[in-house]
Amino acid sequence: MPLTTLPLQLGADVRTIRFANLNAYKLTRATIGDASRRARVTAIKEITPDVLALQEVVVDETRPPSEWAQEASESVQQLASECGLSATTVRADGSPGPTAMANNAHRGWYTALLFNPDAVTPTPGGFRPYGAPDLWHGLTTAVFDIGASSPVTVANYHGDPFRGGWRLDEAYRLKSVFRTILRGFSDSEGPTEGIRGTLGLERRVEIESSGTGRPTVHRAYGGRPGRGWP
Repeated sequence: MPLTTLPLQLGADVRTIRFANLNAYKLTRATIGDASRRARVTAIKEITPDVLALQEVVVDETRPPSEWAQEASESVQQLASECGLSATTVRADGSPGPTAMANNAHRGWYTALLFNPDAVTPTPGGFRPYGAPDLWHGLTTAVFDIGASSPVTVANYHGDPFRGGWRLDEAYRLKSVFRTILRGFSDSEGPTEGIRGTLGLERRVEIESSGTGRPTVHRAYGGRPGRGWP
């Protein structure tokens, strides 16, 4: 499980925020209660992430596509509950929103964002899913309040591992998504922090801090040693 632990300067204090990425490998409702699921839960609890990017939440594709989202939501929420996390977003009016997840509408494979509600909180209206036909397993984005002067945007994406040309095509779409996400922030509103991820076979997370001083960029690479590493 690739892990990034980042000390963030919050005024005079330094606070550690922990981000983790997990490919759950075909996590379904059928795994509830079995040994493989218990192993996943144990691993997540040991890591104690403040934000967890989760891939490969899979539904029964023999069911009507109109039922996929409900099944995926139940699976994600069940895992979140077992790990002491949350996956519930907040709508712009402050009411509870949908589960933080996304998929390609032609496939029942989802990405999701889970978080520790004692460490971070989703900002109202900050959740946005991206799916078909642009992204193989969907892109989940959410904005979190971490107690800093500006919120943090987290993006969770699972790229196509089989078709390099497809991944390149998706990369252009991801770039446009990031521009859309970050366009809402400006130096006049104070410093901004953003998290960008292409979390597939080659995983990369970038933490950007920009504001009144010189921008600083912290990078953390994960995945298989020798692939995607600087």
